[in-house]
Amino acid sequence: MAGPVLIARVPGTPFTLDDLRHDYGVSETARAAFEFGRLVNVSDLGTLETFDLLYPAAIRQKALAWASLAPSSILRQGASNMAPDLEIALPQSIRRAHAAAYEIVGDRMVARVEPECVIFRVSSSKDLSATMIVAARVRAVRPRTRVFAFGRIFEEEGLLARAVKLFDAIALGDIFPVAEILSTEPRHWSLVPNLAYHDGARLTLTGLKPFASHSLPPTTGPEKFLYTLPAEYSKINVFDVLALESRDESELSMRRSNEPLPTMSTLRSIADQLNSRAIHFRGMEHSDDATLERRLLASGLSVNFSCALDPARAAKNRMGLMAAAGCAAVDVDLSSGSQRLLDTYYHREFTITDAERLMRASKFSGIFTTAHVTYPCTQDDYHTEDETLRLIRRANPSSVVVTPEPPKFGSGAKGLLAQEFGPFRRHLRSRALRQAAALKEKIRELNIPLDIDAATAQLAGLAGFRGREAEFTELTGLQLLAGDTTGLAETIERINAAAARPARISAFRPFTADGNAVAN
Repeated sequence: MAGPVLIARVPGTPFTLDDLRHDYGVSETARAAFEFGRLVNVSDLGTLETFDLLYPAAIRQKALAWASLAPSSILRQGASNMAPDLEIALPQSIRRAHAAAYEIVGDRMVARVEPECVIFRVSSSKDLSATMIVAARVRAVRPRTRVFAFGRIFEEEGLLARAVKLFDAIALGDIFPVAEILSTEPRHWSLVPNLAYHDGARLTLTGLKPFASHSLPPTTGPEKFLYTLPAEYSKINVFDVLALESRDESELSMRRSNEPLPTMSTLRSIADQLNSRAIHFRGMEHSDDATLERRLLASGLSVNFSCALDPARAAKNRMGLMAAAGCAAVDVDLSSGSQRLLDTYYHREFTITDAERLMRASKFSGIFTTAHVTYPCTQDDYHTEDETLRLIRRANPSSVVVTPEPPKFGSGAKGLLAQEFGPFRRHLRSRALRQAAALKEKIRELNIPLDIDAATAQLAGLAGFRGREAEFTELTGLQLLAGDTTGLAETIERINAAAARPARISAFRPFTADGNAVAN
């Protein structure tokens, strides 16, 4: 009989708030392994207890002294997970202490049992550094255990080349193909798309296929697709849920009218069993209707949620309904403010006017609106930079996240075996980061906050910092960089307490006029 499967997640330092949340890729991979008939164990190290292990008293003093000198922009980078390419330069003494702690974690992970395989979820370059330390210890302690990794971050050639020799195979995607890998011999892995592995002599990359927009729909309750940790482990109780109601209207029409829909059943289970009403909906950017919002209002479920929207599919008249349904924050993927690049390079299906109207309507509805811009890409110049700035100036979003275009496969002569993109490509990467920093500085002059994504804004609102999201990111950024376990525990406690309450608990208070207000 096949042995158990261990699905692990090892956040690297510095931690982010996103590291302390329940991870969608881990939960979906655990569900896939469970449905494949394997005994599944989850080891998610994104907990307050792991954070405390990484910052003992001696290291905490050094970290606090270093973090106190960090500018506010660095603190916001530490609180947001939207800039994985920009790794904060921690002092070497702190890095060595963290590496030693991760080796202890690796020994503990497989000390009692010998799993058939360990599958690591990697979401950023800093996580990869920590994961490689843990994976090396797993290999040393359990040499017969197969070790895998997966994540969209491996779409970057340099990160894949850096890690591929350590793992038996690496899957490029948010969910690991458990059945395809564990049911076949390594000689047949070439038939599995989006897979990279090293056979000792050469690197093999199988055929790349577009990633599915949606995974399989969840079945009955959260125990089938959400993982829970023992009560002594502290995490932020915000859960990712697939927005199935907006996936296929024809599929929904075939269901019986009294049959609960998967997402509604999931939300009720999370509220009743996991004591949380804070949700991040995945897949909303693929929706062009307001089915989910209407069903939320009709069901009486009072949730606080964030999501991503595509200007090509989200109409501006939808935002009021989303706000009424409990939407606190949205990410709007603009790609660029240049219509030429949208049409010819990114192949997006919306106009600049569509994007501007959507962001204006979102802010007017009281929703925190984050504009995501890719800059620079290979086709950007000073004209497209000015056009992007013009759109941001006119739409005036709540925050802007600027991310350089990541290098893709086949974009360099050395290919996949390039070490960190090679000297010339490292130079190009450094130049891209400088250009992105220059654009950020121009956006900062417009008095628009930077690097606050919808997930962080949602946490800020739950923690009582609505309208003061920049202050929240700086506060939590300092806690995360300085190893302030006590302060971070208080922040998590406030977030979880708010997440457990209905989102619209005071929605129907009677109106009372303020006689002292001007012009009332």
